[in-house]
Amino acid sequence: MLAGTLRSIGPVDLGEASPTRAGQLAASAARRAELFLRSEGYYAARAQAALSDGGAITIQIEPGARFLVDRVEHRFEGSTGRRPDVKQSVLSTGDPVRAQSVLDAEAAGLAWLHENGWPDARIAERRVVVDHDRTAAGIVLAYAPGAHISYSGLYIGQSPLRAGFVDRLNPFEAGEPVTRSGLRQFEQRLQALEGVRAATLTTPGGGDGRIAVSAEPAPKHAVELGLSLSTSDGAGMVGSWSRRNLRGGDETLTLTGELATLRQGFDVSVRSPHWRRLDQTLTGVAGIQSEVTDAFNQEEVSLEARVTRRLRASLTAGFGARLGLSSISDTAGRREIASAAFGTSLVHDNRDSALDPQTGWRGTILAIPATAFGDVSTRFLKLDVSASTYRRISDQVTLAARIRLGGITGADALDLPADDRFYAGGGGSVRGFEYQSLSPRDATGAIIGGRSLGEVSVEARWRGSGSWGGVVFVDAGSAQISSTPQFGDIGYAIGVGARYNLGFAPLRVDVALPLSGQADNPQLYISLGQAF
Repeated sequence: MLAGTLRSIGPVDLGEASPTRAGQLAASAARRAELFLRSEGYYAARAQAALSDGGAITIQIEPGARFLVDRVEHRFEGSTGRRPDVKQSVLSTGDPVRAQSVLDAEAAGLAWLHENGWPDARIAERRVVVDHDRTAAGIVLAYAPGAHISYSGLYIGQSPLRAGFVDRLNPFEAGEPVTRSGLRQFEQRLQALEGVRAATLTTPGGGDGRIAVSAEPAPKHAVELGLSLSTSDGAGMVGSWSRRNLRGGDETLTLTGELATLRQGFDVSVRSPHWRRLDQTLTGVAGIQSEVTDAFNQEEVSLEARVTRRLRASLTAGFGARLGLSSISDTAGRREIASAAFGTSLVHDNRDSALDPQTGWRGTILAIPATAFGDVSTRFLKLDVSASTYRRISDQVTLAARIRLGGITGADALDLPADDRFYAGGGGSVRGFEYQSLSPRDATGAIIGGRSLGEVSVEARWRGSGSWGGVVFVDAGSAQISSTPQFGDIGYAIGVGARYNLGFAPLRVDVALPLSGQADNPQLYISLGQAF
């Protein structure tokens, strides 16, 4: 085993070296062998190099006995108050005196200090005392721990946030040790807020237990603009203006306007993160919208409130209520409909990027019991399940796949409000087909929408060494009149696309060609971000 590990000292290449230079290289190889052996605990090792007349190097090694640890001592310099009782299981009496084991034990001791009330501890000068007569060594691991800190409160300096809101993000309880990991978590929570540009935490000298919080505010306002263009869905523009940190709790007021071929609308939303408890968000939305499609025309005003709670790093649950008042014209004529819906959701998302994912997957389960009254009176349950996954198969190629299934029970399709039915076809559904064209129709050929939906997409995405990339894809799907997805009458399309990396997201240009008999003209799509 020792002979095998000695190969790690590195090869010696004599090349065209002179005898003098070859001797120097041989001696250097012997020194490296001795240093390697010392790092493994062979402190009496000797290595001697010789150069034969034929030019070959021979290194004769006498490793000697392996030295063992006879004591491990922790020393603390400049400590005040409570004395640390460092615990680490990396290095014990009787273990070989390996350099890496000593370093690991030293790091383990420092980590113990950081997680038991000495967050500012640092490593001092270690000592390894070797006894050649006893082939043993004493290890002295030295630290400068500083004062022990038990949490006693916050001191909030410059900050745009309310003291009560900051304390909600605080992971410490009164009297418990202040830890390095807790401070890091606290700082990350602050820096994740939209209203904060940067945050710093310090533990003032003296060990009084206070944590000093300082936060630099982010710009008060933000403006965003999104553009899209397709031959099936038309052109669209979405713009928003946001006001951050309304009341010192990182609340965000957002005004959003949409102007598109199919939809026009405006809404006002207020988002309150960490509402009432950590990792829980309250969002309220009021909006007005007009939508004109081949299936229906609608004008609607709505109010919505939803609460989302992060259960784990990648898992979020939500509940929401929505009230709407609509005027809808479809194949049944013009109707005034009031509706109330209560949605529950479960979302898993561990993608590495929202706009250009290459690894991970995202899955959503949405259940919406709803009731409608007015010119339409009905109750129904709408289920919508979707998943997308991403796998990088090389440095330049990523495979992506998406599936979506939906179903409505409790009412016939024609008894449902038109905007609650399922539709398929278009840029966000099955590319290559006109918007909503893969949906059930009545006897006259007019689109009425369905009670179920099934969609599948597969893409192979290529990213070049520069900013350009490409994609080939297959889309398939349709909406059905039945309450569960049926796959007997599905539209298929294939396509290619180009991607240009803008830094924050790719610019997407796709061309899709339908393969079924329902359509035969290719469609063009231009937007930001991947298709899914």
